[in-house]
Amino acid sequence: MYLYSRFANVTFRPWLILFFSGVFFALSQLTPTLWWGTFLGLVLFLLGVWRLLSWRKVVVGGLLVGTLKAMGGFAWVWHTYPLDWLSIDNVGLQFFLIGLYWLTTSIFMGAGIALPAFAAYYLRSRTGLVVAIFPIVWLVGEVLGSLSASLWLLGPGSYLNIYIGHGYAGLPLAQFDRLLPFMSVGGLYGLTYVAALIGVLLTLAMVRQNKILVAGVSILLLLTVTLNIFVPAGEDVITGLKVIAVDTTFTADSQKTDIGRVTKQREVTAAIIAAAKHHPDIILLPEDSRFSRAYAEPDDARRRLQLLLPEFNGIVVDTARIDTDDGAILRAFYHDMSADRTYITDKQFLVPQGEYVTYPFHFLLKLFDQNEVITRTDRNQNYIPGPIADYQDFPSHIPPMIFCFESSSVLGIGRIKDRQNLPLILHPISHSWFNDPYILEYQLEAMLKVQAVWNKVTVVTAGNMTESIIYYPDGRMEEGSEIQATPGWRLVLYEL
Repeated sequence: MYLYSRFANVTFRPWLILFFSGVFFALSQLTPTLWWGTFLGLVLFLLGVWRLLSWRKVVVGGLLVGTLKAMGGFAWVWHTYPLDWLSIDNVGLQFFLIGLYWLTTSIFMGAGIALPAFAAYYLRSRTGLVVAIFPIVWLVGEVLGSLSASLWLLGPGSYLNIYIGHGYAGLPLAQFDRLLPFMSVGGLYGLTYVAALIGVLLTLAMVRQNKILVAGVSILLLLTVTLNIFVPAGEDVITGLKVIAVDTTFTADSQKTDIGRVTKQREVTAAIIAAAKHHPDIILLPEDSRFSRAYAEPDDARRRLQLLLPEFNGIVVDTARIDTDDGAILRAFYHDMSADRTYITDKQFLVPQGEYVTYPFHFLLKLFDQNEVITRTDRNQNYIPGPIADYQDFPSHIPPMIFCFESSSVLGIGRIKDRQNLPLILHPISHSWFNDPYILEYQLEAMLKVQAVWNKVTVVTAGNMTESIIYYPDGRMEEGSEIQATPGWRLVLYEL
């Protein structure tokens, strides 16, 4: 007997059920208080799919739900308005470009949900297989969506990957510490699997009533207890390090003028000098602070720091854009004052929010006769992955970093965590391309928390146009102690 037969007298059409499924999925991505939208979305997804009458309609239904779900995951792109960094004066064109980017990216990101829709449809009469297989297929569908989105977002600074995690069904569950064991075992993948499992059990409980509900709850409780016993969340590792994060407030628009760039260099230098007086082990600057760029060579920047900070023996971590013949790269400079050495590494994962323009949108700008905008973006937003992708010359006591927006990558920290001995990850960020991106910050904080727990590391951020925070391997997220502040910057202390 088909599972959907009990709902044959429901007046809602399956397409309306699927539409609301996608809407609830989307809402769950916007704020922590709407986390329940994930489960309601999954229940409606299965009920809607089970009422469709052909596999073609099922595939279309999966695409509909996946697109709406991803529209919530990428809703933060609207925080880029107005597009100051593109210098487009036409407000209507700005709205059109943002809306088109939002919709098309969501379509490609949501495409993978056609796979679990297809699986749920063909397994609808086999209860045991639905429970066993559907959560796995749902997770595979999410990963395929990441791959599909990376295809659409291809540009001169990108490549095919499965890293993008915005919109995953498990992301809203990161706030619940009861699920830390699942984060520890599988990260965002683990949370997404759990979300799909709970969703299918809730749906079956409605169809089969108490037997499935009791069995499902028992399985989840047993699994949770077992994981808590044998796979506890990582404990905070005391390193004895003192890190000062420098938060700054430089807008993207302020850096278009010579005066703005000079002001930034002066303020960043003043912040470094003030931080050094507290004798930290590491001074972490936000992404693209560009202190080192003011000097011909990295060694020149370090020598300048030695003159400014004669008694400081720690490390100053700076990032800056470096122009090459092939394009710009974002480079990290670790100025180790005690060893009189500067170590460098380059950003590898780029996003089309101020770092490059995708091929489709480059074509659209040309179509709308925005040749001046194309010229500016080719000059200013033409980042590519840098040639230095490892830490082979670094001493073991220097922590690696994930650059800004590498926190959007499900595998961002996992790709670098074993390259150094310290269980510490530095994370310089900048939100200067956005205007109060509270949706983005909610999602990135959730992903960073999950990554810290999964990889058993501590993550310290330093932000431009956003505030720094520390993420512990036991799931804690805390703001540091503010030790000094000016209108342009503030110093935040973290003692690990």
